[in-house]
Amino acid sequence: MKNLILNFIEKNPREAFCIFEDDGKIIYSNDLFKAFFGKSNFFELISEIDIKEKIKNTKDIFEYLTIINSINGDNPFFISIIYYDNKYFAKLMDFSNHKEIAFELRRFKKIAFDMPIMIIIFDREYNISFVNKIFFSYFDEKLDNLNLMSLLSDKVSQDFIINLKKHIEKEKDIDNRVILQIKNKSILFLVNLITIKEGEVLNYALILKDLAFEEKVAEEMTKMSKFESLKFITDGVSHDLNNVLASLIGNISLAKLLIKPTSKAYSFIEEAENACSRAKDLSLKLLSISKGLPMMKKEIDINKLIFETTNFILRGKFFNLNIKLITEFEKENFKIFADEGQIIQVVDNIVTNACQAMPDGGELTIGTKEVEIVENRNYFPIKSGKYLCIYIKDTGKGISPLIISKIFDPYFTTKEEGNGIGLSISFSIIRNHKGYIDVISQIGVGSTFFIYLPFD
Repeated sequence: MKNLILNFIEKNPREAFCIFEDDGKIIYSNDLFKAFFGKSNFFELISEIDIKEKIKNTKDIFEYLTIINSINGDNPFFISIIYYDNKYFAKLMDFSNHKEIAFELRRFKKIAFDMPIMIIIFDREYNISFVNKIFFSYFDEKLDNLNLMSLLSDKVSQDFIINLKKHIEKEKDIDNRVILQIKNKSILFLVNLITIKEGEVLNYALILKDLAFEEKVAEEMTKMSKFESLKFITDGVSHDLNNVLASLIGNISLAKLLIKPTSKAYSFIEEAENACSRAKDLSLKLLSISKGLPMMKKEIDINKLIFETTNFILRGKFFNLNIKLITEFEKENFKIFADEGQIIQVVDNIVTNACQAMPDGGELTIGTKEVEIVENRNYFPIKSGKYLCIYIKDTGKGISPLIISKIFDPYFTTKEEGNGIGLSISFSIIRNHKGYIDVISQIGVGSTFFIYLPFD
C-alpha cells in the first residue's frame, strides 16, 4: 500500500509533492516538485515569516494560498500540509491560471497584516486563525491553538464578554469601546465586530483601535505644529533683536570711551552693557531653537557624562540643598554617538529644574537603560528600534496636569526667575538627535523626565 501511494505521488503529473522535516529539509519530492522548485529546503520557498512559523507550529493540517518563487518566476500556489509521524507532507497546487485572484488576496492580506489597528479573526468556537502584526505589540501569546476567550478572560470585564457572545450568537456586528488590562496598563480601545459569512461557514473579525495611541499622536502633532510655528517667530525676533543689540552695544562701548571710570554715569553704562550681553545670549538661545545647533557627534560614555554633570550641579549652585543622589545604571558602560556638549546642556537643564523643584531637599535619581521602542505601542514619534533611555527623577512638588503639555514651549515658565527657554532648547537638541523627551509627573510626588536617544 505504501509503495502504491508513493508511486501515485511520484507519477502525479498535476500536483507537486514533498516530505520535509522540522527544519525544512526535504527528504522526498516528486518529479513535478523538482521541476517547479529545485530546492532542498521547503522554507526557502516561502518569504512570509509568519507563515513559516505557522507551518512549524502546526501538528495537524495547514492550508494556505501564497506566492512562491518557482523556476518559472513568481507564481501562486495553494499549499496543503499534513503533519504525520514527525514529518510534514506537502502538496502544492499551481494556481497560475488564477493569478489575479491570488495577487489580490496577497495584497489584502499584506494590508491587513501591516495595518496600525489590531485585527483578530476567529471562528464560532472562538479559535483564532489570524492576527496582524500589531497584535504582538500588545500580547505575548503564541498563535498555536489560541482561543479568543482565554486571551480576553482576565483582560476585559465580564459584561463585555457576555455582550460579545450575544452578538456572535445573533450574528450582529459591534461598535463599542472597551478597556483592556494589558501588561499592567489600562488601555481604551474602540471595538468593532464584523461577521464574515461564506456559505455555511462563519468567521468573525474583531478590530481593536487603540484610542490612547490616537490621542497621543494628536497631542504630538499639535506639539510639533506649535513648535514649528514658534520656530518661525523666534527666528524673526532673534534676527531683529540682534540688529538692535549690535547698535546698542556699539554705542555703549563708544560712550564708555568718552566717560571716565570715576564718573557716576560709568557704572550705569556698565550695567547697560551687561544687560545687552544677557539679551544677546538670550537671542542666541532663541536662534538655537529655530535653527538647531550644529552637531559634533562622537562616541561618548553616557553614564560618566550624566553622573559628572549632575554631581557638578549639585556641588555648585545647589550645594546648600539636602539632595541625595541615587544612580541606577543598567550597564556599567553605555556608549552612544551624540554631541557631548549638547547632551550636557540637556542634562543640566533638567537636573537644574529638578533641584529647583526640591527647595527643602529630597532624592534625585539618574539612570540609564536600553529599551525597545515600538511606534504603535509606545506612542512615541520616533522610529521603532533600540534606544538608550536616560531618566532623571525627583521627589519635588510635581507638575500640574493643566500645564504639563506646555513645559517645552519657549517662554513658558512658572518660576519667578527664568525665561522658559531651557526645556525648549533641550527638546530641540534631542529632536535633532532623532530622539524624544517624555515626562510623567504627580503633584506632591515628583517628576521623571525620560530622554530617548538612538545609539548611533
